[in-house]
Amino acid sequence: MSDRIRETEPETRAAVGPPLAVLRPTVDRAGRGFTLVELMVVMVIIGILLAFILNASMNSVKRAQERATQTLITKLEGGLNDRLAALMQRRPEPNSAHLLMGSVWNSGTTLPMAGLLRAQVIAWYDYVKRELPDTFFVQNTSVAPSIATTRSA
Repeated sequence: MSDRIRETEPETRAAVGPPLAVLRPTVDRAGRGFTLVELMVVMVIIGILLAFILNASMNSVKRAQERATQTLITKLEGGLNDRLAALMQRRPEPNSAHLLMGSVWNSGTTLPMAGLLRAQVIAWYDYVKRELPDTFFVQNTSVAPSIATTRSA
């Protein structure tokens, strides 16, 4: 049936133009290469994969830094607790300045020991402040060569 249509309408085909197979020459795919769209799609896919990989690696680096900071804080806390425990083993005696400051404040009580107890507390405060430094240096080569943590007085 298709042969009959071709035989009966030869002038219609000539008027419309040549078939598409004639317009596009057939060249094998290996010799032609890739189109720009295909290359862009591949680059977008690679970019998305790299974004996922970098995001995962940055999160792991951040978690490792957080763990190192938590470890350092734990070490500082342990050292400070040990130092305070050692300081509390000794009882400082109040001097005349402590006694004077303890007796200045009048709480309205007539107890003779109130001024002495306040002087003892002031002596403890002075002793701990004198013995504890304002800055602690921790040598930890895995995080940084030296880290200084300042405490507020």
